[in-house]
Amino acid sequence: MINKNTILYFVCFLFVNVAASAQNKKWEVNAMAAFGGEWSDHHWNGYHDNVLEGFSLRAGVGINYYLNERWSIMSELEIIGDEYDEDDYDLSRSEILNNERTDKFVFLHVPVTAQYHLQLGDSKKRYMEFGLGPSLNFTVKNEKYKFYDGEWSGYEVPGSYYDQRKSELNGKDKIKTFNLGIQTSVMYHFGHFRIGFEANLGLIDMNKNYGIKTGSRRIYHFWPTFSYHF
Repeated sequence: MINKNTILYFVCFLFVNVAASAQNKKWEVNAMAAFGGEWSDHHWNGYHDNVLEGFSLRAGVGINYYLNERWSIMSELEIIGDEYDEDDYDLSRSEILNNERTDKFVFLHVPVTAQYHLQLGDSKKRYMEFGLGPSLNFTVKNEKYKFYDGEWSGYEVPGSYYDQRKSELNGKDKIKTFNLGIQTSVMYHFGHFRIGFEANLGLIDMNKNYGIKTGSRRIYHFWPTFSYHF
């Protein structure tokens, strides 16, 4: 597995080398919207499970700074809203993941990507664009564990040690407040429009443990994206 520091060093190296060849500088303001999926990578009790959790909405604005005809740097400020169903139980009762039916999270998303623009044919209005860079993600709306007295799903025995451990989590936030990610994109640019596909790959385990095992949760986003630039 590639170390996350190696990835960040590579991105910084790319930015420095691109900036060294800056020509014909140009600013561009973008408005974008995206609708896609959120994927949580779960690990617990020695087992691994990937579950497509649900839907993700993303909207925001960005500033694209052209260094030359081939390269630009895009900085964006966006809001991500996730909602998905999750019904995970550990039958051994040695760890707790989540027995909620719905999770809703909101993130402030700040990606900074280096973009390479590949002109298509003789037209200067049609390009393929490829982006890569780091993203900072801040949890704006967190979900809390909600366990109710007398609740029994068929997997727990009322009054057991499992119930006692659940009560320790009741009312506490499920995930951490900061996530570092890698943002990637492939876009088709024509006129003032861009359409394509983007992904944000979370690098940090977002589950909060509180001294109690809750498994691990790495969050990945995948969006078909539409944007308009001014």
